[in-house]
Amino acid sequence: MFPQLSLSKDRLREELIDYQVTDSKQLPQEDNIDRFWGLLGKDVRFSELPRLMKALLCIPHSNASSERVFSMVRKIVTENRMSLDNSTVCALLACKINHSGPAYKYTRSKKVLKNAKSATYLHNKSLVNVREPHE
Repeated sequence: MFPQLSLSKDRLREELIDYQVTDSKQLPQEDNIDRFWGLLGKDVRFSELPRLMKALLCIPHSNASSERVFSMVRKIVTENRMSLDNSTVCALLACKINHSGPAYKYTRSKKVLKNAKSATYLHNKSLVNVREPHE
């Protein structure tokens, strides 16, 4: 299941049985589940079980977050923007994810503004060079 954890199945089985029969008053009194398993892992009786449980807690419970990203990409790559380069789509997606709120509230640094103007200038220059016939 989790080969990188290299868990002993027999030891894990013993710890699970021990955990199930242990009185709840002897277990850590912690509501936060990852802290609970962290504290339980300090108990010499439980070495494998908390490691497995912490690994299981890392597994996403749904695909909602990835669906949100696909939705954002669909809004970026529209019918009129099909020729966007992959790196541009990734950059726009990173901006969307890292800067919540409307675009007009985004305050850009002088460096970002300079780079944007430079990129626009180079792009416009390349378009002019394509249109001019070579002599």
